[in-house]
Amino acid sequence: KQNSHLLDGVEIEVHDKGFTQDLSRRFLLQLKDQGIPTYVSADRIQMESAAELAGEIKAKSAEYVLHSSKYGIRKATESKVVFTLHPLTTHFKQTKNAPIDLLKEHDAIITIASGHNPITAPSLHFTHILQLAQRLYNLTPEQILNAVVVNGSYQLGTEHQGLYEGSPASFV
Repeated sequence: KQNSHLLDGVEIEVHDKGFTQDLSRRFLLQLKDQGIPTYVSADRIQMESAAELAGEIKAKSAEYVLHSSKYGIRKATESKVVFTLHPLTTHFKQTKNAPIDLLKEHDAIITIASGHNPITAPSLHFTHILQLAQRLYNLTPEQILNAVVVNGSYQLGTEHQGLYEGSPASFV
């Protein structure tokens, strides 16, 4: 259901120096009560149990998840939270890689994002980002296509079942 608000959703980066888990939970639940989709930037710098929070509140997605625990990934997966991976940021900033083996083990729904930012991900070449995803996460071309098309549309609420002749698709 589309809401009549001026925004598509709200993402909160959970960390101990601002939006703590408790404060984030309060804000995100209030937003959900108003019909606003919620997104969690999870465990990007250190483990903050943000993936667990994403699962608990049934957020649309958990971004980054670089330091998420096995329990957090399981809890978010059970709530059908989409894990949004940012291979260009991982590559460019030389950060810890997302726990892809845990995500695969739990049959997590993953999608791939550019995370375009002039400081942490300075590229608009999505094909390059997909190549990085293949190399960093050991994904097959079919898994990447599924992550971008099917899982990406699920995350956005459009829920296309894939690419086929006559199906709606948008490519930038």
